[in-house]
Amino acid sequence: MTYKWFFAPLLAFFVFSIWGQSAEIPSAFSIGGDAQLHRLSTLPVSAVLQVKFSQENVQYPMDIALFGNSISLPVVPSELLMSGQNAFNFAVPGTSFQSSVTLLQSLLEEGRQIKLAIIQVDNFEAINVEQSPWPRGPVRMGLLISRIASGLTEPRIGPDELLRMVWRSIKSEAIIFAGFFNIQKIWAYLAYRFPNWLPSIPTSTLPYSVDGSLPRLEITVPRTHELLSSHGAMLPGYFAKDLGRVAQLSTMVDRIVLVEMPLEPTSAAYYVYNPTLQGAQFRGMFSRICNQLDLECHVAPISGDPGQPNFWADETHPSAQWLAAYLRQIILSDAPVIYPVIISSVLIPV
Repeated sequence: MTYKWFFAPLLAFFVFSIWGQSAEIPSAFSIGGDAQLHRLSTLPVSAVLQVKFSQENVQYPMDIALFGNSISLPVVPSELLMSGQNAFNFAVPGTSFQSSVTLLQSLLEEGRQIKLAIIQVDNFEAINVEQSPWPRGPVRMGLLISRIASGLTEPRIGPDELLRMVWRSIKSEAIIFAGFFNIQKIWAYLAYRFPNWLPSIPTSTLPYSVDGSLPRLEITVPRTHELLSSHGAMLPGYFAKDLGRVAQLSTMVDRIVLVEMPLEPTSAAYYVYNPTLQGAQFRGMFSRICNQLDLECHVAPISGDPGQPNFWADETHPSAQWLAAYLRQIILSDAPVIYPVIISSVLIPV
């Protein structure tokens, strides 16, 4: 009899946890969502993706939608706009190119019209390769099965690449499942749902803005950065498949722009002439596929004076104001699409 009293609370806790993390999440980006904006940064990536997908602040058709991760997240969408336009920042920290494409596809399939979609592509020397933790449950499993099927049927995806994708997906699902037992995550969900009843988990980040952006703490002392310490490993066949998905979505959007993110000037100058094998291969593949699919793609330039102090947060995160100005220059420019030029096996942006 005693063991029943022991397991009953555990079972109730588990069921309550699943409900708290699986039920529909109220959008912070809607009327009356101010309290949630202060707590949104405490939620896991999958929840933030869902909240941004469900946002109701912006009228459709939307003039500009920005997709990416922590690099694009601080960009204030209004700085990309012409007068009278509307926009929203759909960037979510810790996500990959795959997640951005999936989010854009989900929005379009919901009938939400977007005139201009800007999709961040991580610099090919510093790639985020995480599997997308969104959409939820059965829909995400359906997408995973589709990607496995692609690995079995498409010649450009080899067996080793398929196995690596499956392994990454297993790890991602294990993290999501472990979250059902994580007290901090459970409290974050509950505090987000009931902001008037429960205190929030302490966080050092600023609250989200109603336009989807998340301000980054200002850097007040200029600094000079060194080279990147590490970079990810992309799966070429699946990256090509995601570019193909973008090409299919381009029939539903007036304009889609893919932008490789710049590096801090010291790192950028080094890698222009000393690219890693992965960086060179993927930037070349990016250029080739964009040409083949008639996609508008821009590779990263050297964004300043190498070796000089600047206000970058680190090697991959420029200031929000600088990045907004850079993106605005791209979307307002009538110049041809920027592709790399190959000189002595080194890829040089033009």
